[in-house]
Amino acid sequence: MKSLKHIAVSALLAISVLSVVWYSSCSKDACKGVTCMNYGMCSGGSCICDSGTGGNNCEVIYRNLYSNTYSGVAVFSFNTADTIDRAHADTSNTLVFSHTADTLFNNMQVIWQDSSSQVTLPIVLSNNTAAGSDFKVNGPVTIGNYTYTGSGSVSITAASLTLLQYPLGGGPAVTITLNNFVN
Repeated sequence: MKSLKHIAVSALLAISVLSVVWYSSCSKDACKGVTCMNYGMCSGGSCICDSGTGGNNCEVIYRNLYSNTYSGVAVFSFNTADTIDRAHADTSNTLVFSHTADTLFNNMQVIWQDSSSQVTLPIVLSNNTAAGSDFKVNGPVTIGNYTYTGSGSVSITAASLTLLQYPLGGGPAVTITLNNFVN
């Protein structure tokens, strides 16, 4: 009888040990309770964000940080037959960045405005971080009698843009440099 009691206790102990080993070896869902926003995906308990978002839960949409108005001086440089790289500056300029609808959070538009005209250009962001992004004009873009291409960078506090302006009827391109614009 005593040996039957020992066998029962031993069996119960063995079952308990096996249950603990089996339970602890089960993989737990590390993403349970983790909410990733803005199309982020959970992996191993952490959110993996798309290039246009960041933060612990992909809650920061970088382009929203750059939706600002920046002011500065535009420098126009152009080549002519008689003078190479003649330049002049225009002091009343703004760059207005605003976001457009897209699910990758990389599209924006920039409006370059001087004292007499305005040029609206679609741009695509790259290398997005909370500190800033690079961008390219999504084009070439034709507005009025000119075609524009270009690239630049933008952050919460500053923006720069270099444009090439080509006349539709031919002729030399004008380089428009809008550097160190501030918010």
